[in-house]
Amino acid sequence: MSNKIKFSIILPTYNVEKFITQALNSCINQTFKDIEIIVVDDCGQDKSIEIAKEFALKDERVKIVYNKENQGTFTARNNGVLTAKGEYLLFLDPDDYLDEKTCERLFEILEQNKDFKLDFIMFNFYQQDEKYHFFKQDTITKNKLLTKQEFQRLYFNKDANCYNVCGKCIKKQVYLKAIDTLAVSHKFTVAEDILVCMGILLMSDRIYLLNEHLYYYCYNPKSSRDLTKIPQANKDCEFVQNELAKLALKGDDDYKFFVQEIILILKIHNANRSYKYGVWRYPYFKFVHRFILSLKKRYLNFFRKKIVRKSGF
Repeated sequence: MSNKIKFSIILPTYNVEKFITQALNSCINQTFKDIEIIVVDDCGQDKSIEIAKEFALKDERVKIVYNKENQGTFTARNNGVLTAKGEYLLFLDPDDYLDEKTCERLFEILEQNKDFKLDFIMFNFYQQDEKYHFFKQDTITKNKLLTKQEFQRLYFNKDANCYNVCGKCIKKQVYLKAIDTLAVSHKFTVAEDILVCMGILLMSDRIYLLNEHLYYYCYNPKSSRDLTKIPQANKDCEFVQNELAKLALKGDDDYKFFVQEIILILKIHNANRSYKYGVWRYPYFKFVHRFILSLKKRYLNFFRKKIVRKSGF
């Protein structure tokens, strides 16, 4: 490994002993070698970190950061970033894995576009369903260099899968500016990726869309949503909506319209979760919940169209 590290791959780790070996193997086997692999111990109860320590003994690029207590994915990622030496960041959930040519392809794109000083690269991924079959998620249809405004216009009014930090290669300085601007220390259960991605977008000027599937999102039954946690998830989602509203004030008009659209998407997701929880908790209210949900969706979609008309996108 050279003295200059190009990519830091950060894995926030909590009770993933069944998966972390595959995730770490996908990192150490990258065809591009000038990387570091940062495993953040978020104080789980299984042997995930013991497995990571074994990797660290064999490969000096593997480093472990220890949280004093469980802090959740958002803070665990940020703690990893604070120790990162790479120019660019990749985030990998330890129950997923990377294509072994991910860093090589990203490096090639950065070199081909070095005059533009890319702030982040977004790429496609594979999604695994409940039957453990992978299928392609084609958020990106062709390679393209974009300004922030062009990115916003391309993805405005589309429920695209472009709000995950794991599907991006992000310049570290851009990420740090985004986190500093957000200035939150909330322990999230949902929606933290959307908040972080909107912070990153605010701080970005040049974006590259890469039409290649470089990330594998694996199905993990334990990470599936527990219906009993829906009330807390909705509270967290409302917190994110409020933070997004504050963030929108810091951008230009295009950015404000884009963030308002994201807030409406979150409200619709909250309505869906509330319906599922209501049916599970109070089955005899099923038809009432369905009626209320339909009214709420119509209300939200009305304002969604209003934003589209105002934005001119």
